[in-house]
Amino acid sequence: MPSIKPIPIPQEDHATILEALSTKCHSTGTLARFRFPIGPSTAPPPLPSPPAHPNGQGQPQNQARGPKRHAALAIDCEMVGIDPKNTSYLGQVVAVDMLTGKTVLDICVQPPVTVRNWRSTKSGLSPAVFREYKKRGRLVQGVPGAQRALYALMDGETILVGHALENDIRALGIVHGRVVDTQILTREIVAQAAGGLMLPCRTWGLKTCAEEILGRGIQQGREGHGCEEDTRATRDLALACVRDADFNPHGLSVREWAAIEAQCEVNFPAKQWGGYHSPLWNGDGQAGTVDYDWL
Repeated sequence: MPSIKPIPIPQEDHATILEALSTKCHSTGTLARFRFPIGPSTAPPPLPSPPAHPNGQGQPQNQARGPKRHAALAIDCEMVGIDPKNTSYLGQVVAVDMLTGKTVLDICVQPPVTVRNWRSTKSGLSPAVFREYKKRGRLVQGVPGAQRALYALMDGETILVGHALENDIRALGIVHGRVVDTQILTREIVAQAAGGLMLPCRTWGLKTCAEEILGRGIQQGREGHGCEEDTRATRDLALACVRDADFNPHGLSVREWAAIEAQCEVNFPAKQWGGYHSPLWNGDGQAGTVDYDWL
């Protein structure tokens, strides 16, 4: 599939986008409901401000401050199975800078035990892929190696963006509170349009959101998911939600899409789902409350 060019963000708009993303970071309560690990961030602390230079020009150019820490990263992970029970283990990590759209991390992760199920039709991974990544110096050892690679690019203030991001966070074995999950974000946008009435556990997959909002087909090949492709789609979906929800040159605007989906939710009673209620419904099937991080 041809590479999708990143949606450009002019340099003068970077601060505005970062502020918008920051306001969409989910509350601790929302993260807990969606099974994110809760606690202090395990990422490195933010780098201190550079010391003033005697000439008043700030830090001298020859005093490097180490790797660049990105203000916001879209990430996605793929998994492999490692034992007879097909237990998931991290297999690949991709990170894309939210502002520039550039891929800043693309690594495969060698598990500490033999891979028994490559899940190639889903993950796109295989022994051949791992050999190629090893040849290019992009194969790291285990989850600790993946953590080090990711933490070289971020700190505790970095905003992580993903779709169903709790799965990636858990696979990486990290804790981070500054996150924007586009699965939660799109759910909340529809919930607002539906007046709080939502089907139990109703969320929208990245493939559906990419097709209907971005006008882009992803996860279509027989080789499985493209981790980088999914990461770019997540980035662009987040931008569509936070930049201008009433405008989208690629298809439906986010508000138009949400209005259509909300009508479907209102017309489909929760009782048809066997009486199971999501956090948005109370015990007698009436609309409950929702923490609108999106508002």
